[in-house]
Amino acid sequence: MPLSVPSVRAPIVAIMIFQVAALFARAFLEIRLIDSGEPQPFAQDLSYLVVPPILIILMFPILRRHGSYLRSLLRRQDLTVRLIAASVLLGFALRMSFWGGLISFVSFGVLRNTDANAVVGPVISFGCPDPGILALSLVVVSFLIPVTEEIIHRGLILQSLLHRGKILAIVLSSALFAIAHDPQAIVVAFIGGLFIGVQMINCRTLWGPLVTHATYNAVVILDSECLRVQWIPIDTTPAMLGTGLIATALAVVGISFSICLVLQKEHRGA
Repeated sequence: MPLSVPSVRAPIVAIMIFQVAALFARAFLEIRLIDSGEPQPFAQDLSYLVVPPILIILMFPILRRHGSYLRSLLRRQDLTVRLIAASVLLGFALRMSFWGGLISFVSFGVLRNTDANAVVGPVISFGCPDPGILALSLVVVSFLIPVTEEIIHRGLILQSLLHRGKILAIVLSSALFAIAHDPQAIVVAFIGGLFIGVQMINCRTLWGPLVTHATYNAVVILDSECLRVQWIPIDTTPAMLGTGLIATALAVVGISFSICLVLQKEHRGA
């Protein structure tokens, strides 16, 4: 079934309201957990466990109406080795692009800390949290969140917007995907949504976006919870300019590679 022919018209406004309601419930539970003495990262991950059941309850009529269509996007035979490999590479390439862009912004002085007591660095250390906490983070961030968000944003919202044209559908669905994230992650989420939206159109199955999203989030967990980097320079030096050029090249390579990956078309069987 080609995705160029819209097969679903889900109520987008209602879906977004339900998503906001579930995220508010999560935020409330997170605050309660923190007030009871739980550490913030653990409370944040644990509180997300209420989101999927709340969404299932609120969206039950929508999921029942479009269940067969969603199942057609998750056919087991479409989960090929080629698709998995390309999606994993895409997840890594997008994260590499993020780090390249971030380092180049710091190197060129676009991002700067004016605090005279800031750690100039770079100071790099490695150390993961308790295995149980890390395991919970991986389950929530690299499994539950991708499954929930991809079914909503690529499985329902993107498909419901295709009658407006592929480009507009990808842009609008990516914008809605971005605003469902924390403010500091909106730009990154929007750009990532664009790539995953194009991937969805070309691979014509939710498996690709799911694997890409899961891979990206797993790398985020590992490099945010296990890797400690302190680098907040207050001046731009010649050495930093060289670092910025290398980081920019890294970001360009990552974006170029990502574009090549998402433009690949997956041929689905009948």
